[in-house]
This record gives sequence, structure tokens and C-alpha cells, in this order.
Amino acid sequence: MHTRKSLRGKIFLGMGFWLNPLVWGVPAQAFNEGDLQMLQATRQCPNCDLQGAELSGAYLRGANLRGADLTGATLNGADLREATLLQTTLQETDLRHANLSGANLHQADLTRARLYGAIVNDSTTLDDHWRRVHSLVTKGLASLETAAETGLLDLQGADLSGVNLPGIDLTGANLTEAQLDGANLQDANLQGANLSQSSLVGTNLRGAILVDSDLSQSNLRGSDLRSQYDYVTGESPPDATLTDLTGANLDDADLQAAILEGALLESANLEGVNLLGAQLTHINLQGVDLQDQDLINADLSGADLSQMGNLSNANLSGANLSGSNLSGVDLSGADLTYANLQRANLSHTTLKGTDFEGADLTGATLEGIEVDSTNFCGATMPDGNIRECE
Repeated sequence: MHTRKSLRGKIFLGMGFWLNPLVWGVPAQAFNEGDLQMLQATRQCPNCDLQGAELSGAYLRGANLRGADLTGATLNGADLREATLLQTTLQETDLRHANLSGANLHQADLTRARLYGAIVNDSTTLDDHWRRVHSLVTKGLASLETAAETGLLDLQGADLSGVNLPGIDLTGANLTEAQLDGANLQDANLQGANLSQSSLVGTNLRGAILVDSDLSQSNLRGSDLRSQYDYVTGESPPDATLTDLTGANLDDADLQAAILEGALLESANLEGVNLLGAQLTHINLQGVDLQDQDLINADLSGADLSQMGNLSNANLSGANLSGSNLSGVDLSGADLTYANLQRANLSHTTLKGTDFEGADLTGATLEGIEVDSTNFCGATMPDGNIRECE
């Protein structure tokens, strides 16, 4: 078996319940019980440890929470008018529909905080970075004209999960550690954007431009990176676009079960990428090195891999390579057990130590192949006959 490193992306899913303002719930994380009691009794709790506290709908008007740690806390619908949240840690905190009118959040850390529906007005002290994020989350594309004037490009740590931003221009944007799960970024321009360590689970990136973008250590599980062209019907919408990942850095990215049909990945860096079960039909991988990569059960049907050259030691067990072009590719030491290679072009490939046990090579082209210790035990050969094990 081949070994490889893979990233299991960290997904932040805020979870809260709408409770009576007088009810204080059970936290998901351990907080300081004495600190919570102090906040309940006095609304004065500077530098307190309230990590994961359940404060949905709580009445905290004028509360002093300066320097407190509210990481992962739920403040959904809380009344925080005129509250002091100066230098407060609000990472991954649920602030949806919270009333922040007149609150002081200067230098507060709102990385991946959920801000949808939060009430922020002119009297709210909020650093420009987070005010832009709030505006984009709550107003969507309508906020772009004014947001661009104040520097929309810096969206580091923003929680933009589920936002509807088709065609948005985020060229060169800083989206490191951003939360974009389930967002609609179809046809978006993300050329040169920094999306490292971001979460894009189930995100719609069809037809997006990701040329030279940094997606290292990002979580793209189940995301849709298909081109707009329909390879099944041969039809496409007017001005159909390809999802273009030319030169993108996908080092250690998690693309398990992602859909990349027709995407352009020329010269992309896929070192350490997890493509387990990914759909890579009709994909262009020119200049991409997939040596030692884990492509178990990947769908590469119809893909042209002839220009990439190196698939040595790759794990393609159970992969669908039907109709693919592997001409001239180095498959030395590759695991192709039980792979579907029907009608695949394997002419002039290097198959030294390659394992085809149980693979289906019906109709495949094997002209000019270089074999040495190649295992065809139980494989269905091009003529339809099954090779007996020696």
C-alpha cells in the first residue's frame, strides 16, 4: 500500500439555540463557572474565560467584557448594546442577530465569527476589516461598491459560509483561514487570491478563475469545481467558462469527493493533496506531477494525462480511467488494482512494477508498453480474456 499525507480540514459549524434571555445554557467547551456567575450577576466580567458559553438571547446591555475569551461562545440574538468588547476574543463566536449598537469592539478578534444579521450601526466601534466582513455577509453583492473603496480585498478569517456571491471579483483577495462552506462563488474571479487554510466544503466554484491562487491546506471536500461546459449533453450556456486552476497551489489541500470535471489544472501544485473519490473527468493536468498521490476511487474517465508524464507510485486503486489518455506516462510502481481502464490509451507507458490485479483493460491500447515485474493477475485484458494468476 502507498502511504501519503492528507489534511483533514477543520470545519467550524456554529451551533446555537434560541433561549429565553434569562436562561443560561450548557456550554460546548469548558468555561470558568465563577466567571459565568459573575457575568450573570453583575454584567462585569473583564478578562473572563467564557469559552463555549451558551448566551443566546442574553441581556448584556452595557456589559464589560473587555479582554474576555468568548471563543466558540453562542451569542445568537444577544443584547450587547453599549457593551465593552474591547480586545475581546470572539473567534468562531456565533453573533448572528446580536444587537451590537453602540458596542465597542475595537481590536476584538472576530476570526470566523458568525456575523449574519448582527446589528451594527454608526455608533458601533468596529475595526474596518470586520465592518467590511459584516457588510458583505449581511448585504452581499449590494455592499461591494462601497466596500471596494475601503479595501474589500482583506477578508482574512471571515465567515462567509453560505453567501451568494456569483461572479464576484476577488482578484488577489486575502481569504486565509476564511469560512466559505456552501457559498456560491460561481464564475468568481479569485485569481491570485490567498485561500490557504480556508474551508470551502460544498462550495460552488463552477467556472471560477483560480489562476495562481493559494489553496494550500484548504478544505475543498465536496466542492463543485466543474467547468460550465456539459460534457454529457455537449451543451453549455453562452460564454461557458472553465474552472481555471492554472498554477494554483493545492499543497496538502483536501479535495475528497470534490467535482473537478473539465477543470484546468495546468502546472498546479498538488503535492500531498487528497483526491480520494474526486471526480476528475475530462480534466487537464498538463504539467502536474501526481507521483505518489492517493487517487483511490478517483473518477478520471476521459481525462488527458498524456502530458503530465509522471504517475509513478500513485495509488489509483478502484479509479475510473475509462477512455483516458495515458500515452507515454510513467506508471512504475503504481497501484491500479481493480481500476476501470476500459478503452484507455496506455501506449508507450512505463509499467515496471505496476499492479493491475483485478483491473478491467477491455479495449485498452497497450502498444509499446514497457513491462517488468508487472502484475496482471486476475485482470481483464484488452481482448476481454481474464489473465490467470501464476
